[in-house]
Amino acid sequence: MENKFIKESAAELLEKLGKSGAEKEKEILSVVNKHSLIAAGAGWVPIPFVDFILVVGNIWTMYASINKVIGISFSDNLLKSIGSGVVANLSSAIISQALLSCLKVIPGIGTISASLFLTACNYATCIAAGYVYMRALTIIANEDGAIDPTDPDLKKKFKRVIKEQKSEGQKIKDEIQKEYIIEKQGEQK
Repeated sequence: MENKFIKESAAELLEKLGKSGAEKEKEILSVVNKHSLIAAGAGWVPIPFVDFILVVGNIWTMYASINKVIGISFSDNLLKSIGSGVVANLSSAIISQALLSCLKVIPGIGTISASLFLTACNYATCIAAGYVYMRALTIIANEDGAIDPTDPDLKKKFKRVIKEQKSEGQKIKDEIQKEYIIEKQGEQK
């Protein structure tokens, strides 16, 4: 499944970094799609909160994979700071998903209902996180397209950009969830 938001943000990021090309764009789309599907599948883990932990870890791994594709090497510490900034920015969505995960303690209907809803939420959250992350990288890249991982103000810049992108990420998440719900309703008719 190709997501227009991810395709656009990947193309813009690669252009800014001077690494434009269909192959790199496909790689980024593949990374985000793979991690979004993993996040969706995590909704079916029957143990409350384990799914939540899997989704957050999966998003962090997605960032590292995107960095590998575009050739940016951040230290583990900086990547964790940046990743936690994006995850914190999507915190309202993630918190509601963690609370929804609590329904899994109700055998049968609670587990199935929570898992169905979490599939869409987790998928959309991962797409939105990928979008916000790539937008942030695009914005903080220098005029020459370089991202200096040794820049002492990089964490501050990244947090500012992430904060600015929060509403856009939420809109994307909401749109993807709405598309999923409409699609499922159409299948049931």
